[in-house]
Amino acid sequence: MQELKNLRDEGMVPELTYDILLKLIKRKDKEAKYKKIRTFWGFSLIIIYTILLYYLFYFKLSGSSQLHQLSSILADPFVLLLAIVAIGLTVIWVTIQKKYDDADDDYNDLRKEVIDRHFELWYKQLDGRGKREVLALLDKKKDINLYHK
Repeated sequence: MQELKNLRDEGMVPELTYDILLKLIKRKDKEAKYKKIRTFWGFSLIIIYTILLYYLFYFKLSGSSQLHQLSSILADPFVLLLAIVAIGLTVIWVTIQKKYDDADDDYNDLRKEVIDRHFELWYKQLDGRGKREVLALLDKKKDINLYHK
């Protein structure tokens, strides 16, 4: 992030603070990446389950006896294919959800630590000028809110 680097070069951001903010930005980007992936697989999962349920209720379960319905559902290769795909997508989504949760926890832990230790990280700025600019920049450009927990 060039603006942050320029503020560091001007002496408005201490080196330690700059390094921690870069880590925070990387963790935010990782969290955002997993959020997009999770959303994609979630929508895919919804579509597959919708197709499966629609096919079952409107094509397989219309107007036949109970026992015949079960045997026709289990014998239909399209239903089995959709069921296997749905189960696979569910496993993928759960895995991605865990990775997203881990990335979100890492990001929020570091963000809270930056907020808690702001006196240590901004020791050079007695007037708070550089701090205000950096906080506004991160909030505007990266959607990282360091004003409060």
